[in-house]
Amino acid sequence: MFNKCLRFLMLSIFIFALSLLLISCGKDVPSPSTSQDADTAVEGSENGSITEIPSGSITDTTDTTDSTNTESTETSAESTGTSDNKTNTDTTTNLPLYATPEDDNLGFDTYFSTTFSEYMKESPDFIGWFKVPGTNIDYPLVQGKDNDYYLRYDYKNSPDMDGSIYLDYKNSPNLYDTHNAIYGHYLFKGTMFHDLHQYKDEDFYNHHRYVVIVTSREAVLYELFAVQRVSAYNYYLSFNLDPGELVEYAKHFKRNSIFDDPLELPEDLSLLTLVTCTYEFDNARLLLHAYKKRTIPLSEISEWLSF
Repeated sequence: MFNKCLRFLMLSIFIFALSLLLISCGKDVPSPSTSQDADTAVEGSENGSITEIPSGSITDTTDTTDSTNTESTETSAESTGTSDNKTNTDTTTNLPLYATPEDDNLGFDTYFSTTFSEYMKESPDFIGWFKVPGTNIDYPLVQGKDNDYYLRYDYKNSPDMDGSIYLDYKNSPNLYDTHNAIYGHYLFKGTMFHDLHQYKDEDFYNHHRYVVIVTSREAVLYELFAVQRVSAYNYYLSFNLDPGELVEYAKHFKRNSIFDDPLELPEDLSLLTLVTCTYEFDNARLLLHAYKKRTIPLSEISEWLSF
């Protein structure tokens, strides 16, 4: 009799425990997809894909989650000034940001100070706008007191390992010199001078030949004529050249270009060199050389800046 009671008691305990287990299994638990999403968000915040966007900034939408990036990709959103983020009218003055044919008598200094007034307020080193049509290169142009500072600071003078696009400190800020040089980092995430590497492809080079620079005095259209890979250990740029030396300098660029460009250069030259890193060999640099083709009237600025 005692054994029967004991077996009955054990059976009751087993049934009670089983019922508790079934009830607990019926409760909600996080799905695998929810857990995965949370992990991705945490990982993204560590590798720079989730960034705090500064108030009023124009942001770069390039994906920065590439874990193979060996350069600085973990930075806050940077101002690019791309045409997708610009409006056609300055709401404070009702003057067009991109001038029309009717605005040719506006005066270039007025157009510049109106269009770029916010950049001028934010940086005393702001000297203009730099754009390579057909690429993502579309940035404020600055000039420091040396060629090192803006490698690690943005145009607002905030620490930023992406640096800035900047004119050589030895050049005139209005680009009046016969040879000007502009520098920028090559970043794997696709910003700054990354797109200059597309010019290693001859077909791309042939179809994207122009550079536009807008300063407080004029807008200038440059045309590319040579692409070089050089060693930073033994290569130097010269700026103070007389007209004859400048022609020979341009011929030197053409002879050493990775492409044979049949373009004939005018004798009255003004040169521009774009400089960034490349990685074919130790301490290599990629140089793109262009000449001043013509100035751009106010009525054409919208066409060139909206590419």
